[in-house]
Amino acid sequence: MTLTGLLTEVDHIRLVESVNAIEPSSVMSPFVQQLLGFGADPAIVNTDFPGAIGTDPYYREVISYAANRLFGAEVGEIRFEHEYRGLPGDGEYDVGGHEVKPGTVQKICIVHRGYLGDHHFFTNEEYWYMGSRNRYFGEQSPPFGDTTRTHDYIVELKGEAG
Repeated sequence: MTLTGLLTEVDHIRLVESVNAIEPSSVMSPFVQQLLGFGADPAIVNTDFPGAIGTDPYYREVISYAANRLFGAEVGEIRFEHEYRGLPGDGEYDVGGHEVKPGTVQKICIVHRGYLGDHHFFTNEEYWYMGSRNRYFGEQSPPFGDTTRTHDYIVELKGEAG
């Protein structure tokens, strides 16, 4: 929100996080990995999966806060869209007794969008993956470049500066 002060009018905010979930710095315990869908059948990891249900309120709160601060909007005025997908990978991992086999979910994609009327003003994208071989930045790769970091972030603001 502080960065939006650089603009006189904000059209869209895009936040992107990409994290290697098996790095110790990711703080994703084996229990959290299972809850999110790592190691599960990709066919069942969708917006009805426990990880999706558990993460959705947090992102709705972030979008609601931005809508209120930037546009004076109340929660009832916001339309939310939520995608949650698990994608297979070909690695084999054992993280604290949580075994993840090839063909199971090794990439989690979480995308939340916020709209006020037809105005798409906010997008939050989370890409969590197991191991660098499964590095994934979504359908529309962000401009990270070729990186070996375990955590990558983008904050993109579109609007007008006065």
